[in-house]
Amino acid sequence: MRGKFQATIIVVFVGILALLMSGCGQDDVETTVRKGTLQLDPSVTVEDALQGYQYFRRSSWKTFTDPQGRQIVEFSGPIHYDAFQGTRWMGMEITAEQLAVAKKYFQDTRMEYVAQFAVSKDGKTFNLHFSGLQLSGPHRETGQPIQQHLPDDDYSMIRSVYSNQPLETVWAFLYSAASE
Repeated sequence: MRGKFQATIIVVFVGILALLMSGCGQDDVETTVRKGTLQLDPSVTVEDALQGYQYFRRSSWKTFTDPQGRQIVEFSGPIHYDAFQGTRWMGMEITAEQLAVAKKYFQDTRMEYVAQFAVSKDGKTFNLHFSGLQLSGPHRETGQPIQQHLPDDDYSMIRSVYSNQPLETVWAFLYSAASE
């Protein structure tokens, strides 16, 4: 009887240890990305650049495996519309009045910046896999749910984030909504 009890304890211990270690792998790849740097600006960590961006309301991180078996670490930062008040682009400025109109226009639309990082098989390196905006909410005329992805093909969005400047695409959306 005592031998069965000891064997059960060992099996349970090994099972708990395996669960703990499998969870650590996810945390390790996320830490690799968060504490790593991009060639874009090796003087700042990915985490410091993304979390320090003044135009995000808050931020979140998650790790998942994509259909090709790659481990992906994803950062999401919902856009903080109020932070755009007083910002300038191409000689134009978003005033408080314009921002109020734009916020009303986009009241049901969620605008979020997303960056996805693909982690190498050894878990030691990563690259930027996706950067862009995701818009979701009801269609203004039909009310049907829509989701639109605007990829950052030229990396201008992530450059703006790294330099803590307003995303030009969001700025243009807000300015044009205020003009309608």
